This record gives sequence, C-alpha cells and structure tokens, in this order.
Amino acid sequence: MGPIFFILLTLIPTIVLCDDECSPDTDWKYYSATGKCYFFNTQDHSGGTGPWGLTWRGARNWCMANGGDLASIHSKEETDFILSVWPQDTDWWDWWIGLNELDLSGGYKWSDGSPLDYENWAKGEPNDWKGHELCSELRYARGRILKGQWNDQVCSFIRGFICKKNPRGRPPPATPRPIELPGNCPPTFVPFGNKCYNFVPMKKKWNDAQAYCYGLGAASSKEVNLASIADDVEQGYITSQLINKPYKYWIGMRQLERPSDRQKGKFYWIDNSDVTYTNWNRGEPNGGADPNLCVQIYNNAFRAGEWNDEWCTDSEFFICQTLKDVKYPQPPQLPNPCGSGNTAYGPGCYNLVSIPSTWQDAQTECRRQEGYDLVSITSQHEQGFIRALMKQNDMIYNAMPMWTGLTDRTDPGHYEWTNKWPVIYTNWGDGQPVKNSGGCVLVRPDDGRWYDTDCSTLAYGLCKKSDAKPPYTPKRYGQCPHTRDGDDWVGYDVSCYLFRPKESLSHGDAEVACQALDARLVSVHSDEETNFIVSRLAKTISYTCWVGLMKSLSRGYQWKDGSAVEYTNWGENQPSDVDGTQDKNCVQMWLSGKWSDVQCTASRGYICKRDQINVSKPPQGAAAAGIAIGVSIAVIALLTGLYFVWKKKFSGGIASYFDKKPQAEGFSPSDIAVPDKTTLSNA
Repeated sequence: MGPIFFILLTLIPTIVLCDDECSPDTDWKYYSATGKCYFFNTQDHSGGTGPWGLTWRGARNWCMANGGDLASIHSKEETDFILSVWPQDTDWWDWWIGLNELDLSGGYKWSDGSPLDYENWAKGEPNDWKGHELCSELRYARGRILKGQWNDQVCSFIRGFICKKNPRGRPPPATPRPIELPGNCPPTFVPFGNKCYNFVPMKKKWNDAQAYCYGLGAASSKEVNLASIADDVEQGYITSQLINKPYKYWIGMRQLERPSDRQKGKFYWIDNSDVTYTNWNRGEPNGGADPNLCVQIYNNAFRAGEWNDEWCTDSEFFICQTLKDVKYPQPPQLPNPCGSGNTAYGPGCYNLVSIPSTWQDAQTECRRQEGYDLVSITSQHEQGFIRALMKQNDMIYNAMPMWTGLTDRTDPGHYEWTNKWPVIYTNWGDGQPVKNSGGCVLVRPDDGRWYDTDCSTLAYGLCKKSDAKPPYTPKRYGQCPHTRDGDDWVGYDVSCYLFRPKESLSHGDAEVACQALDARLVSVHSDEETNFIVSRLAKTISYTCWVGLMKSLSRGYQWKDGSAVEYTNWGENQPSDVDGTQDKNCVQMWLSGKWSDVQCTASRGYICKRDQINVSKPPQGAAAAGIAIGVSIAVIALLTGLYFVWKKKFSGGIASYFDKKPQAEGFSPSDIAVPDKTTLSNA
C-alpha cells in the first residue's frame, strides 16, 4: 500500500433561508446546511428583538430558556451564512458566541458541547488579556471587510448575542449504540471497544509517523492510521494507557496541507472519521489557520490526555490505530495479578458491585474482601481508566452511576477518601460540590464527573485494593519573600500568604496582581488554614476578600491554582446563584471565614498564596546535633573574646580609660564618642 493522500472536493452549499422551519419562532433564521435555527439579539436603545445586551452567561441563559444555546460555528460556510443575515438595524457590532474556556482545567470549548473542529480567530487572538478573557465574541466591523472573526473577551461585558437551536419538534438524533466488530487486534496492539492501539516508542514528524502507521497495515485487511478519538470514553482509555509513558504523542488530527479558502482553519482526522469530540488543553487551539499545524496529546500530572496544536515538523512519539480484524486469533490469556473477576490497573485491583446499592451497602460489600474499599481516584490517568471501565461494564448505556469512596459525612464540607488517601485530584460536575447535598460522591455515566449525592441513592459501587503508598509531601523548610512596598508575606505550614484587604479590585485584576508576585489567589483546604487566614483578617477593617475559587461552565468549582477542591466553607444559603442566572461565578471570604458567591466584577480586597522559597531540608539526627553544638561553641567563643577586648579597653570604667590616654593639644575627653547601652548590647 502507498501513502494516503487526501483529495477533498469543496462543495459550496447554497444558503437556503426557510424561516417556516423555525415556526412559530419567526425571529429565528433557518440554515439548511446545518439544519439549525439562529437568533440575532438586536435590542438596543432604538428597539429591536430579544432582551437588551447581556453578559456571556446571561446571554447563554436566555438562549437555553428559548430552547437553544449560544451559537457554535464549524465552517467558513456557516460564518458566511451568519454574515449574510446579519441585522443591519442594530448598534451591536460584537456578538457573544458559545466559545469559552471557563473550565479552568481545559481549553476552548463550545457551550453546546459540539467539537471545536474549526477556528477563525482575529489576528493576535486569543490573547487572554490580563487573564480576564475567558469568553468569545464574533466581531462585525462597520466599514471594513466583514470577516466574522473571533476575539476572546471579558465574560461580564455587555454584548449582543447569537443563539442556535434545532427546529421546533426536532430533538437532536440519539447516539446509536455501536455494533461490536468480530475479530482481534494485531500483535503489539491493545484492544478497546472496536479499536486497537499501538503506542509507538519512537519519535517522528507527523507525516513520517502517519506513514509508519500506514505501513503497519500492509499485512492486514484494515488500514492503520494515527489515532482518532470519537468521544470522552475513548479519550479516557487512551489517557489511562499514558501512565508512565513519555510526555507528548501525535494523534491523527491536523489542518489540511493544501486547503481551499473555505477549508482554512478546519481540523480533520486522517482516517476520514467525523470530528465528534475534542479535548483541547487550556488556551488551545491557538495556532490559527495554518496548514502546518498538527495535533498532539499531552501526558503529565495536570494535563494528561489534553490536546495541543503544534508544528507538524516537530518529532514526537505517536499512537497508531486500526480496527479489529478476523484474521487475528484470540491472544493467549495472560495471568491476572489480581485474580479472577478483578481488573488490574497500575498498582491497583478493581471489581464492581454490580447490584444497585446505597453508598453504605456498597462500602460494606467492598470491605468484605480483604484489603478492598470503595474506590479512590487519585489522578487523571485513573479517572480515564474508570471512564473506560464504566463503558466495558455497560454502565454508560444503562445510565447507571457508580459510588466512590469520597465523602464529607464525618466533617461536612471536608471531603475525604474512605481508604485515607489524600485528596489530590477532583473531577466535579456542574455546580459541584454543593453544601448539604447528601455527603456521598458518585460518578455519573453521562459525563464521568463527580456529584455529591444523597447516600441512599442506588448505584453500582467500584471496589479498589492497592499496594501503593500514599504520596509523601516532605515538610518545607524555606522562607517567605518580601515586597517592595513593605507588605510582608506571612508563612503558614508550607505556603506564604500576602494579605491585601484594603485594595479594591475585580476578581480578574486581583488574580493578575497575585500572578505578578509569582503567586495565585489563595486556595483553602482545611479548617486550620481558614482559622489562620481569619486571624490575619481580624486585624483589618475589610469585610470580604477574594479567594481563588471560581465556578466553571461544566466542571463545578475550581481553584485558580489547579489544586483539588476537597474542602468547602460556604455560608448559610450559599452559593446563592445555583441556577447560574445571576452571574455570581467568583467566591469571596468574609471575616468569619465563610464563603459566598458574587459577581466577578465586584471590587474586593484579596489574598495571594505561593510556595515557600529557598526550600531546603534541615540536617537530621546526629549530624544536626553536631552542627548545633559546633555553632553553640563558636558563639560562646566569640562572646568570650568580645568580653576580654571590652574588659581590656574599659577596665576601671570609661573615665579611667580616658585618663590613661595621652591627650592631644586642644583635645577634650568630651570629644570622644562614648558607647551607649544599645551599642554595647549589640557588641
């Protein structure tokens, strides 16, 4: 077989406007190429349709209340359609669209959940100005070429907006259950679902990597290409397999090498599968419309499985993919280190309580087995494994959630794993964790995220046993920096804190101010840390200060510094903006230490937090004792020497000393600078 060449014929669809398709919503415009209805908010000081301009979240709430979402845009043709029906009777020239990076742990996403397979950023965008710009607008420039390009913008600004929805009475088509293919995988490939993957341990440029994969299919009736990823479940499996592997891998997505004007900025899979899912890293994709951009997948503790667009000429490891083939026999069964009925992953063994159970019953069932407890999920790799395991056990299509060992029943607001592992990773769902919502945490099958739920809910349970030891965090023996304006950092435990309660900044400006000091807005992880902060705030006249907690679009509350959300301290009836209609997406701390949600544009004082500096471990044991004794002897010797010098010079008192000195002509003892008590004390 020879190398693959793409021959794509560009078909420019005729724009068909048939507003009857959107009836009785006569203000909506129908576009036949997408089969969707579009609404343009034109309300301004001179009238128009829809509400007055709104913030990004306010606009999205309006769209959702009317059966749609903020518009997603997936092609040059769709952009052209939007520009062709652009209302001319409005003063709005910047319009909210659904693109955002409000999920702090990921990249840009469309709010309607569709894949980000096309980009049309204006020159120099996205620039995330001062870290504020997490939402996106489509720009319509009067008097210039109407490109409909995108700009990242502050979410709280007031803008017009574009909604998009299915025609009335036409729900989106259901995702069909995949048909299992017969056959097995080639040698060196690992199976998942109908696909087979090979994580190739050599570095190549993207085109060379694709040619290598394609060559592996010479002995098969199935093509082999760089891997494509169809959904979050396949993504989860690939992420789980990256554990203990190198940092970056090429996958099979890229922009076309020789695109037509209408194909610029569009991402494609090399195996010709549809782009139904994307998982961009924070701030990605940001390379613009460039035919030399290919997509790689990251593998590290905080970004495992997330994507980045990069020059195709870089050399990276890569992942090949093919489909199962009947020509390959069933591989021999390998010994299971966890025993029959269990699944091994990393240092752990897992098995499923496949009878719907309460949280307590699931935990009891797990603990019947020696060394097992309800599962703790400690990394993005393990979360990916859990997601894949749910598919393999038919939990996704049966809509069956799964209990974990995370709970705050013992200490409300303070989440702990029942197996005593530290909480170093969380994957909360929308609006989570919520105060007094049940106390037991499960994984939902539709999105794989975590939800605090009533413990009497019926769900499967996942049991886990592991020989791994909890990670040890060594005590830091460092110090805190000083600031030029005299406000010193204050040390507590392993961190340093800077209190600026008298400042008056928005949440975004406060975060920028902290970053300028190599810090972030404070994250809080225990009652003890809260008490320390309150003790410092009690010395000020400020009532509230910003903390680094922020509500994401779909992943619940997240700390700006990326740490786990295992502790909450909400005040009474907080958070108050549960339905997201009030734009209260940032969090402040009161003098009591309690939290409340508030609009991010409010002005507050703030608290920064950073690691200690000049961190070093003190000497241990006998060495430490020897050094301490040596230092003590040296200090005693120095003080003894100073005493004898002083005694020799000043024996008989100060006056006697002056009496013994020969006095020069015109010289008086009063001209001598006599040491005061402070000088002698310092000596």
